[in-house]
Amino acid sequence: MTGERVVLSPSVDEWLRAAKESAQLREKFKKAQKAIRMMREVGPTYPSFRTHQMQHLKGPGDVPIWNSYVENNTPQAWRMYWVRRDDGAVQIVSIGPHDHEPGAQPPA
Repeated sequence: MTGERVVLSPSVDEWLRAAKESAQLREKFKKAQKAIRMMREVGPTYPSFRTHQMQHLKGPGDVPIWNSYVENNTPQAWRMYWVRRDDGAVQIVSIGPHDHEPGAQPPA
């Protein structure tokens, strides 16, 4: 499958708006924007994403949560956590450091 319809959770959308204005988060914002763009254009099979299903976590209604790389080979590398909705869209539920709670968007 090439490209995806991508929906951002309200918390991700809010974080992106705040991070865009933050000098401290400028680089993270750019990387997050690129990851979202690549998810839309290529989909979860984009090689740099290294997408994999979270084995011990479930999303709403017990749907699988997936993890795709936003960064790699960096301390506290950021990840994008997402679920596949019933309508087929990818819903990004959070973007943040590798050890953050999926679905809980870190503060901007």
